[in-house]
Parts: sequence; structure tokens; C-alpha cells
Amino acid sequence: MFRSHGTDTPREPWRFGDVGDVTYDTIIDFIRLRYRLLPYLYTLQGWETHRHYTTMRALAFDFRHDPAVYDIDDQLMIGPALMICPVTKPIYFGPDSTPMADVVPTRPVYLPAGCGWYDFWTGERHSGGQTIEAAAPLERMPIFVRAGSILPLGPIVGHAEQAADAPLEIRVYPGSDGHFDLYRDAGDGYGYERGEYTFTTLGWSDTEGLLTVDARTAAASGLATHLELTPIRVDEHCGLGLNEPAAGTPTVTFQGPPATYHLG
Repeated sequence: MFRSHGTDTPREPWRFGDVGDVTYDTIIDFIRLRYRLLPYLYTLQGWETHRHYTTMRALAFDFRHDPAVYDIDDQLMIGPALMICPVTKPIYFGPDSTPMADVVPTRPVYLPAGCGWYDFWTGERHSGGQTIEAAAPLERMPIFVRAGSILPLGPIVGHAEQAADAPLEIRVYPGSDGHFDLYRDAGDGYGYERGEYTFTTLGWSDTEGLLTVDARTAAASGLATHLELTPIRVDEHCGLGLNEPAAGTPTVTFQGPPATYHLG
């Protein structure tokens, strides 16, 4: 769901400025981010329906071994991969209430122990178990991705049904083995209640640098297991933020039988 609520107040993006204004451009970028994340978010909703998952999670759900997360109430997980760190108090003004025009605002972010973390926007990798000052300018909310995550992304589109058959960008964040069960169904209707859906398991072997794809749960209705995939091994040069794969990035075709792809 993606809705803005309110009464007697403007909510359309163009009410907040024109193209080139930081407020307008930031709103548009986060709308685009939502569309890019649709394969991931839709999968999480599939998990909720079929596996009783919890999409929005306090850090203690995933990192109960780390007591440092127990009292953190301004960071959260969206699914297994993304740690969202919103700005919840003003950080754009100094102690005397004067604008800090030449200072990049930051907010402290605790990176849970037991894994590495990647800055979603820059690809910079950090060790877990520490607090860092994360850049938090108006146009960029701090987002971190757990090492070992496999993050499926779609293209930037104008509506959910546009480019439905476009290749999925599969971002792999090295540093640990990982897997992700990509959920798909017809996208509309109630066929999923009759088993008309597919889980495609994406697996990552960190030591071997191998991505495996296996459509292990196919619907009796014959939902196609065919997928066009653009695998990306994330570093500080590729797989960053809203950026779509560069022209010429290899795309592979998954036809159904288990397949393995090496990511150098």
C-alpha cells in the first residue's frame, strides 16, 4: 500500500515545489524508490499471507543476540535486508537555531553486531556492532543493507503494471551466505488463495561467488517460472541507490530448472 492521508491539506508532489527544488525532487525520488522496491515489498506481503511473516520489524526481531538494539526506537527492519533509519528530529540547525548551510547533516546509526552493513546509497561497507554518523541530508534518508542480502529490484516506472516483464535487478551484498525466496503471483485477483503462486529461491554462496536460482514451488495453475534477471554484485561502484543497471550489463534468462551464475 502506498497512500498519503490527510484532510484539507495539499499532498500532491507538485504542491511542494518545481522540478529542481530539493523538496519536490526528494519526494519524486522516494516515490521512484518505492517502485524500484516493489518486487521486494510484494514478496514480503506474500510471506505475510503464506508464512505469517512480519514486514516491519523492531531490530530485536532479527538481532536478539545484541542487547544494544533493545532500546532503539528510531531504526527498524523492512524485511530481512533493509534497515531504515529515519530522521525523527531537526538536524538542519545549529544550537543557536541558525541554518547549517555548509554542514552535511548526520544522524547516529547503530549497526547491529553479527554481520556487516552496506550503505544503500554509496555501497560503503561497515562492520556491525558500532555506532556511526550517517549522512542524512534532506534528499537522502539513511538506509543500510545487511551483508549477505539478496535484494530484487524492478525498473523505475509510472505505475505498478508498467514494464511488468522487465528484467529484475538482483543485487547481492557480499560478506555472508544468503538466500531470498522471491514471491510472484498474477498480481491481481484471488488465485493466490488457490495456490496460484511461485516461490523462486535465490541463494548466494559468498566463498564461491555463486548465485543460484531455483523455482522450487510452482503453482498448479502453470504460472511461468521464466525470469529475466540482471545479477549485480554490489560494491562502491555499482548497485547503488536508485541507479538502474548500466547499459550493457549482462542479463540472464532463468527457464525453470535450477541454475547457477558466477558473479565476479
